[in-house]
Amino acid sequence: IFGQAICACANLFVLCAPAEIASLWFPAKEQGKATAIALMSNYIGWGIPFPVEVAIMKHGGEVSDIVLIDAIAASIPFLLLLLFLRDRPKTPANKAATLPRPPILPDMKAMVKNKAFMVSSVIYGTALGVSYAVV
Repeated sequence: IFGQAICACANLFVLCAPAEIASLWFPAKEQGKATAIALMSNYIGWGIPFPVEVAIMKHGGEVSDIVLIDAIAASIPFLLLLLFLRDRPKTPANKAATLPRPPILPDMKAMVKNKAFMVSSVIYGTALGVSYAVV
């Protein structure tokens, strides 16, 4: 259950990231496509390892081998992002990219105090955790 709670909390940010990135890096007419591609790549990233992992297990591999391969496969793009990704493009893609970013902490405090938000988070987190457990 603890892992499901962590997944639910992380997904509040992960699922919003594609739209945020698209608003900073793409012109208004391309933001929908960029967001859709980013969201779908998340699911493709979940699906690609399945046949590879099955093949590893059929050929006598261990679960530790799969965990190692997954860790390496996730670490490479992460390191590339750390090295090469800038906060914003050199030239703003649209007017929204030039606006100052409001602080997030006051909004997060307000969300935690909002009972409806917390109930929705628990429900979403439970559904997400169950779907992750099944997949």
